[in-house]
Amino acid sequence: MTLLKVRERGEITLPREILDALKVAEGDDLEAMVVEGGVLLRPAAAADREVAWRRIKEAMASVRWAGPGPEPSEEEVMEEAVRLVKEVRKEMARERREGRPR
Repeated sequence: MTLLKVRERGEITLPREILDALKVAEGDDLEAMVVEGGVLLRPAAAADREVAWRRIKEAMASVRWAGPGPEPSEEEVMEEAVRLVKEVRKEMARERREGRPR
């Protein structure tokens, strides 16, 4: 069991092993629920993952490469998409911390 300290404004820091186990990173959302004897934290999914992946694959299948340069592999396209999602999540997290509306 990992001991956490509640800091100013009720903040806690989750240790790396918990973040890794939950597969979450900075900018990701967690759901918190009070349960008997404690609090349950779990990753929050904004959408059904299976439906989201199906829609992404359908969209990718309808797009054709127009250049410049050689067409990227599916892996390269997915890596770029993941990079962009992480970038947007970090920006959204920073905006929430600063109290700026979206």
